[in-house]
Amino acid sequence: MALGALTTAGVVNAEGGAEAGSTGVLTNVVGASVGNQGAVSVEAELAALLQERHGLEAEFVKPTPIDGLYAVFIDGDLFYMTKDASYVLDGRLVNTQTQEDLGEKMKMEALVKRYRELPLDRAVKQVVGNGERKLVLFSDPACTYCRMLEHSILKAGNVTAYTFVVPVLPQGPVSVEDIVCAKDPSRAWADWMSKGVEPPKQAAGCDNGVIEANLRLARSYNLRGVPFILLKDGSTVGGSVSAEQLDRIIK
Repeated sequence: MALGALTTAGVVNAEGGAEAGSTGVLTNVVGASVGNQGAVSVEAELAALLQERHGLEAEFVKPTPIDGLYAVFIDGDLFYMTKDASYVLDGRLVNTQTQEDLGEKMKMEALVKRYRELPLDRAVKQVVGNGERKLVLFSDPACTYCRMLEHSILKAGNVTAYTFVVPVLPQGPVSVEDIVCAKDPSRAWADWMSKGVEPPKQAAGCDNGVIEANLRLARSYNLRGVPFILLKDGSTVGGSVSAEQLDRIIK
């Protein structure tokens, strides 16, 4: 968890001590606001401070309705910091007038942004039918449910699937390296997952930089199992789904 690099819980001085009495829940103060003037520079400075002091890369920094408090999204976690990165709060940000969880809203905004910027060049690409619908997922060649999802994709049709191949399970007759390091990874993936045709074995010394990068991306989603589908609205679906279900979620 990214916050672990800064603190354990509650309101904390990021340079040392903790302040007692925090509940970890921060409610909206009616009438409080953050001006737009200088907001962009403050966000950039806060991101730079996090990188410099803690080696953390912020994907998303955004002002909250509370003056001087910023939402920061790192490795799938959202928390709040003062603009000088001296204090951090882990908890909920609730508008008391509407009861809206602003933190959840901002987290989904961050996940939508991440989805748009996914490194799809590292994914195995398959086009089914006219490919007009986009599907992004994590999968493992040793996963039975992943094979079931592949058949659902074929049945649903008109899908372009981008698969980040990751070693989550104990490897079977076909390893992640056999797919990623193949001459044509997309063909190797389709042959194995849909037809049961094993690709040629890859040498132990093949470049597995793509695998390591995919694993880092998977960890940023707190991935615990496969298949794992990413949707454009920032939400995710764990496990295999039928062709009919797939039609509904990627329409």
